[in-house]
Amino acid sequence: MKILLVFIMVLFGSILTLSAQTSYSIKGTTIDTALKLKLPNVNVSILNAKDSVLYKFIWTAEDGSFSISNIPAGEYILLASYPKYADYTEKFTFDPAKNIHDFGIINMQSNGNLLKEVLIKGEVTAIKIMFLLLKIIISMKTAIFFLILPLR
Repeated sequence: MKILLVFIMVLFGSILTLSAQTSYSIKGTTIDTALKLKLPNVNVSILNAKDSVLYKFIWTAEDGSFSISNIPAGEYILLASYPKYADYTEKFTFDPAKNIHDFGIINMQSNGNLLKEVLIKGEVTAIKIMFLLLKIIISMKTAIFFLILPLR
């Protein structure tokens, strides 16, 4: 009987210890920056900040929202990726006062909007060299032509 009582107390104590460990959650919504449309099926991943190893991932719902729970305390990186959009990354840690870290609205920028300007620089010296080579080739053909012409 004493053994059963000790076993029940140990079991009860371990249940209390496990329930005392705090787990955290994150949530947010992904939208297109330019069109202000909510993006469904965005891959939202949580990576450990110290080694970038994947901890958990989820796809956003049809309304662009996501929620991941049962995350232990620590430093993490949120990575949101979607085809034809730039990846969104943000480092975060959990606040002991709040169990939920709300990212709010995550603006996803289209890859087409990333490159706004292209600057092409040319070198004048390269053009001059090509022009000189062309002149030399033409003058050599002319010289060969005039050498062959009298032989006819």
